[in-house]
Amino acid sequence: LQDGQVDDALAVLDSHLHDHPQDDEARRLRIAVRLRGSDQAGFRAARDDQERLTALTPDDWRARIEIALRLEPESALAVAAQAVAAYADNASLAALYVERLLAAGQWEAALSLVRAQVPTWSWLALAGRSQADTGDWSSARSDYDSALELLGRAVDTSTAYGAGLKADLLLRRGAVELQADLLDAAEADYHAAQALVADDPMIAFNRGVIAALRGDLVSALEVCGDALMRARPTIREQMETALAQDRRLSVLAMLLLQGESDI
Repeated sequence: LQDGQVDDALAVLDSHLHDHPQDDEARRLRIAVRLRGSDQAGFRAARDDQERLTALTPDDWRARIEIALRLEPESALAVAAQAVAAYADNASLAALYVERLLAAGQWEAALSLVRAQVPTWSWLALAGRSQADTGDWSSARSDYDSALELLGRAVDTSTAYGAGLKADLLLRRGAVELQADLLDAAEADYHAAQALVADDPMIAFNRGVIAALRGDLVSALEVCGDALMRARPTIREQMETALAQDRRLSVLAMLLLQGESDI
């Protein structure tokens, strides 16, 4: 596996499990190997292996949720609910369930589950996301405030790992402040995030959006246009969606997305 010889690893595991079909640990390893691939047949085989496990651990449930997302995304919510029912005290499974609830637009159920947890920075971040998804910008901002405070106590944010976590929370709070028209606060959060992760085109893009909302369309076109050019396709798609969905940015969206940047 370390050499990338997935087919050889599967062949060894296939042979072993043919002779020792009750070896759940080998079966779990074969599931993990198959989940490293990208073909539907491999994911279906992983699901078959899951069905043959004699007892499901929390890690097995995490793999089962991942398999559902790969094969039948609409079923992942039900699988996550089963996982939480099986391991009610497992925080990581509860977090995965919240993610699926949010993806399904079940914000009240997601927030109720989040509020039932012992508050940590990660749970408060999920609470902020839940509130933001419903448009409750004030509550979302408050949750992100608390998440940042607890993160500072729990994680060394001077490390690359900690800085990345802090930057993500700053960006999420900045996005909420942007929607709430708290432009000075949003700009401060984007500046702080940029100091932590300097080369992030999404930060530059959002600073361009702030310029547009302040009426400086020339600067907005320059900054947002450059960010769009530098962004990876998936990030560029997020930027284009943000432009298309925010009515306050209709003129900027027209000029950028239709290529009419000459004002």
